[in-house]
Amino acid sequence: MKLSMSRFVLVFLLSSFSVIELSACTCSQRSACASIARASDIFLGTAASEESQSDGSFIVHFDIKESFQGKAENKDDVISVAPGECGTTRFQVGAEYLVFAGRTSEGQMAVGPCNPSLPAELAAADLRYLRRQTNGDKSKTWLYGLVARLPSSEQESKHGFVPLAGTKVEISGPYGKIEMLAGADGTFETEDLPPGSYSVEPHFPDTLMKRSLQVHLGPIGCADALLVTFWNGRISGQAIAPNGQPVSLTDVTLLAVGQPRGEGIAERTDEEGRFRFEGLAPGNYKIGLMDFDGLPSKNRPFPPLFYPDATEPGTAAVIELRPGQEFDQANFKIHSFGPRMIRVEALWPDKRPAVHAEVYVEYEQSYCWKRGCVQNSYYETDQNGRTSFSAYGEGRVRIYATTDSNSKEPWISDFQELDLRALPFSVTVVISGPDHYDRP
Repeated sequence: MKLSMSRFVLVFLLSSFSVIELSACTCSQRSACASIARASDIFLGTAASEESQSDGSFIVHFDIKESFQGKAENKDDVISVAPGECGTTRFQVGAEYLVFAGRTSEGQMAVGPCNPSLPAELAAADLRYLRRQTNGDKSKTWLYGLVARLPSSEQESKHGFVPLAGTKVEISGPYGKIEMLAGADGTFETEDLPPGSYSVEPHFPDTLMKRSLQVHLGPIGCADALLVTFWNGRISGQAIAPNGQPVSLTDVTLLAVGQPRGEGIAERTDEEGRFRFEGLAPGNYKIGLMDFDGLPSKNRPFPPLFYPDATEPGTAAVIELRPGQEFDQANFKIHSFGPRMIRVEALWPDKRPAVHAEVYVEYEQSYCWKRGCVQNSYYETDQNGRTSFSAYGEGRVRIYATTDSNSKEPWISDFQELDLRALPFSVTVVISGPDHYDRP
């Protein structure tokens, strides 16, 4: 084993570059086992500092702790990295990484797309394998891996991934199965297995998401299994309309308290109005029904709602979810809302009817209010440019229309806001120009 504390440099390039050894990579093989033959240089080091370049790239300086392959410890080399490409590690200053590098046509060390470099806390099994190889291990085959959980709190994030020590791991193959326990660092290993395909499955409790992998061992070689799981918090419920019918095929959104609206998780109810969210971190959540997409109808005679029966997100109930907990009583209590008929006429600037125009409605309490969501639900005008529909609730709605024009670009009308407490409702919108709605 080679030890060094020398410095060298990595460069993050936004432009393309010629890379030897890195051009053929498989993003699914992010491990020492799969990558040692392709990498020209392998080392363990800490990203000490970075410099931003005028071309949009970064220069990151590494302190090298261990070198397993190549000559990275002998001189300062430049490593080119293409951020955002398949499998590329985004190095963070102060963090420790197991880095695999190839070489550019100019001889510079390079880390590019599909690169298997890993944060050190995920590389315990890879490091053990590399150290065994460096020390002359003669095993013909070796299967190793790691079981860990993603951090679910700011405190856990400071320490990286959480190793799941003591987890039973079952390895099944053509010659039966073996079981072993993960060590204190979450790693497991076995050697000299017969060649063939193997299933690797950790025995996680129900509070964690299930994981398994298929790996293949050649006559002489290795295989790895990186099994990272997460809390399996679950929230489920049902939405039944006031007429007793299930609210089927309707969007349901789950939002962590404090999370910006629009960044939550979306599901759809099934034919029985049931919905389910899985793989949730512990925390506090709110649920919306028709918050993002969908319009009231005869089968959904109500405005956007929030669990259990709120018409405003600020008054919705908060579900407190413990690690791995299942909360199966998130049922919406939907009461009757009187229908309020709205008649809309869509015209061109010369007063011609806008035939087959799409009329959209935004409810004030929904996420899409003045946000320009791309909605799948709308009302279509007839040959007279008219349509009518029922709205529900006592808040405000905003109405506009879009349609194709002679220029083949969508045009949009003005916006009309209505207070649903003020009757009657008859409104005209004028298709006035190209669609300028700033949609996310």
